[in-house]
Amino acid sequence: MSGKNCVVPLAILIIIGLFASDIVQVSAQQECGINVSNIETQCLKFVGKSGPEVPPSQGCCAALNAVDLKCACKYLTDDLLRKLADKISEEKVVFVAKSCGVKLPPGGKCASFKF
Repeated sequence: MSGKNCVVPLAILIIIGLFASDIVQVSAQQECGINVSNIETQCLKFVGKSGPEVPPSQGCCAALNAVDLKCACKYLTDDLLRKLADKISEEKVVFVAKSCGVKLPPGGKCASFKF
């Protein structure tokens, strides 16, 4: 699995929380059971551009692993993904996803990413 593909699960959730409209947030929360504010609170500090790479908390990992990624992918677009690039560190996102053991559904796709 490439580094870019590891970014997808966490990026989906952060993008929905930070950049999507309220309507998209509500839809993602209701349809996919995503607790966007919990994920932002628990995980954003581990993937920000500034600061050192720090292992994610148990709360962050629990929040990420509770998400139905296949459902959440419906809300990710390439445009939203581009907006994320200046807010988070891709390397940290990969580190957090791997540290948390986030599983990607085989044959899935989010925006232009395939996994």
